[in-house]
Amino acid sequence: MAPVPLHDPEPMHPLDHPTYRQGLTLLERDRPEDALELFTDVLAELPGHPAVHLQRGKARGMIGDLVGAAEDFGQAIAVDASEVAYEALFRRGLVRTEQLALADAVADLGWAIAMRPDRMGPYHHRGWARFLDGDLQGAVEDFSEVLRRRSDQVQTWFLRGRVRIDQEDFDGAMADFLVALVLAPDHPEAAFQFQLAAELSARHERRLADAPDDPEAPNDWAGHMARAELHRRTGDWVGAIADYFGALRHRINCPQARMGVAIAREALEHESRARVAAERIEQVPGDTAAFVRRADALRRLGKPEDACAVLLAARRVDAADPEVHAELGITLACWLRDPAGAMPHLDEALRREPNHVEARRHRALARRALGRQAEAIADFDMLEVLIPGDRTLHLNRGLAHEAVGDWEAAERDYGLGLRVTPNHDGLLWKRACARLALGRYAEAKHDLERALALRPELASALAGDACGPRADLEAALAAYARHRPDAVADQWAQVSALLVSPSGRCDGDEKVA
Repeated sequence: MAPVPLHDPEPMHPLDHPTYRQGLTLLERDRPEDALELFTDVLAELPGHPAVHLQRGKARGMIGDLVGAAEDFGQAIAVDASEVAYEALFRRGLVRTEQLALADAVADLGWAIAMRPDRMGPYHHRGWARFLDGDLQGAVEDFSEVLRRRSDQVQTWFLRGRVRIDQEDFDGAMADFLVALVLAPDHPEAAFQFQLAAELSARHERRLADAPDDPEAPNDWAGHMARAELHRRTGDWVGAIADYFGALRHRINCPQARMGVAIAREALEHESRARVAAERIEQVPGDTAAFVRRADALRRLGKPEDACAVLLAARRVDAADPEVHAELGITLACWLRDPAGAMPHLDEALRREPNHVEARRHRALARRALGRQAEAIADFDMLEVLIPGDRTLHLNRGLAHEAVGDWEAAERDYGLGLRVTPNHDGLLWKRACARLALGRYAEAKHDLERALALRPELASALAGDACGPRADLEAALAAYARHRPDAVADQWAQVSALLVSPSGRCDGDEKVA
């Protein structure tokens, strides 16, 4: 009797899996963290299944894990070429737009359109991605395709109007905003944008009428930028916007010009609001967390000016959110190296939320950079209550104490930091310098030896310029000289002997356990 042939069992469909169905339910109930755990468990049993990767990507996107979401959508796309792949492409395009990987987002949404040309969603979102990427005409074409199919899409009318303002097609923008208002009379921003477009159109026409009398009209990027700055100083915000747009025609991705447009537009909107405050509908409330995420992505892409523009827009949406003020201050302080400009925003964040750790940390650092050491130390003291055991806190407070000549307090702070991270070469070096300043040579020598064992390149400090580690030592010895001028020469010789040797390392280095 012939043997019965064996067949592999049919693979289980995720809908037949109770854990998968439970995960779908949790997604519908807006519990993405719990759903993520369940989908991960299902993938352990059904590895590589595109439908499960798709749902796990949705969950990751909902909790803000954009990188993980993009990876899951990519897995779904790689495995399957059906409806699952279309949705994965579409959603990865949305995630990449949120990450400001705009070229990739446009590509994903384009593939989604190629797979399902009957769907309108990819056109709408590709239009938005193109707008963010500076492809204004492409954005208008995508939004127009949506409106050709469905003329009742209020948000698409509104967004096309916004793009047309940037194209300086003010009449077209007014027409789009008017349609949006007809379809949705209570639209929270279309009425104001219509008024703004009308005002821009009137001023633009006046400027065109005066153009023949203006022989200084620039025709290059630098000329437009220079004249835009002059307009800003005189409060001619429409003139500034026109010249920033002129600069963008020469360099479409110029961050200074984009930042200038955002600032000028905000000032112009403020003036317009003052005139029509009784009639204007307030801007639409929104999720400021999305603005903060976008600003963070822009900073990581090396576009801090654009991040500031996004955060200024977030402040218009919700001026009471301390996170927006904090992120604006952090952007100015860390990315734009403007601690003085950051201070008002950090102060406002802490006024609204006194226990905001990052706002207080960066205000302390900004105060230290501005030479306001006593105030910086007060902020660091508060941080010690909020985040006990943070070694960076002790290091920075030690630097503030050192700046005002309080070497005992600096040595104490460096020691507290070393309790948290015993083998931190920077803290060891700083404590050694503080101990030298206090005349405690034996303890300083021990710290120097440990620091050199961890970081041998410090041994070349005396041979280099008078900055960095060498400057630390010289400052410490100068402080010691005020108390024992007769001992400094001998002590410097001992330190030099410790640091410099034929091998380039200190003699008798001891390895730190």
